[in-house]
Amino acid sequence: MSARARALAATFLLQWSATEPPVPDALVNLCGPVCVLPAHLPVGAVGTLFREPPFGSIIWLRKDEPPEARRLAAFHHMGHLALHPEILFCTMRGIADLPTEQEADSFARALLMPDRWLKRDVKEMELDLGALAKRYDVPHEAMAVRLRELGLLSA
Repeated sequence: MSARARALAATFLLQWSATEPPVPDALVNLCGPVCVLPAHLPVGAVGTLFREPPFGSIIWLRKDEPPEARRLAAFHHMGHLALHPEILFCTMRGIADLPTEQEADSFARALLMPDRWLKRDVKEMELDLGALAKRYDVPHEAMAVRLRELGLLSA
């Protein structure tokens, strides 16, 4: 996981004074004016970012994806807004191996599932993946990845 992404996520949580999951969706606006809209996107694309400095950004989220997948995509694109000012357009589709995509994913996971909160909740709720994913309002797969990152779930 990117140390830069993790540090920036922690900074945003402090700015927002967030202390409990789920992280509010409105936090996406900490990167400037962002309009998040439902859209009909191509198969495989969960979200698309279009940035138009200095006017703001638009994040389109695929209408027929589950809400928690759309939420993760919105925060992934927030990661691009915060970490990659050179990226003006991005579609989450087939490019997960690019360093910028991995860093945006790391940012989204660190912001939505902060280390301290997750470690505390695992102690209280044990490793109930479904309950944890529901509490943090994230997809099960994202929760599993985050738990593995923190060494709380074996591969």
